[in-house]
Amino acid sequence: MNVFELNSAVAKIKEKAESGEIEPETLADTLESLEDVRNEKLDSVANWINEDESKIDWLDKKIKQLTKLKKHYQTQSVNLSKFLKIAVESSGHESIQTNKFNFKLGRLSYRTIVPDVNKIPIDYVTYPDPKPQANKKKIKEDLQKGKDVPGAYLERSRKVVIE
Repeated sequence: MNVFELNSAVAKIKEKAESGEIEPETLADTLESLEDVRNEKLDSVANWINEDESKIDWLDKKIKQLTKLKKHYQTQSVNLSKFLKIAVESSGHESIQTNKFNFKLGRLSYRTIVPDVNKIPIDYVTYPDPKPQANKKKIKEDLQKGKDVPGAYLERSRKVVIE
């Protein structure tokens, strides 16, 4: 019997007891045995929940560890790429060929830099939650057209392509 059938059986036994169809001694034994089986099943479910919650806690810790490790490798990759870029740029060539790789400077691009969103004109600010943000696309377009946007500037940017 499942828990719901056991609950139903307990209710039927209690009904019979109230109507006098069952002797008190039989009632007590029957109820006790049904409730013992039901309680054992409920305890098993509670144990299962506790095990699942323990696994969830372990997974949460593992996710945090892996996220931290991922961030470490992302930062390391960015820093190593910057190193390669400086190495190629300082060589005075557009590329450096080694036995295994060809390192060449990618095309020149520009990044929009806005150190403080509160110092740029209101026309270049959007207001999503939770705080205002610079509309870097609009700022970049206007700066490239020669317009002055106080509080913002373009920074030359090149990446190294590894072939």
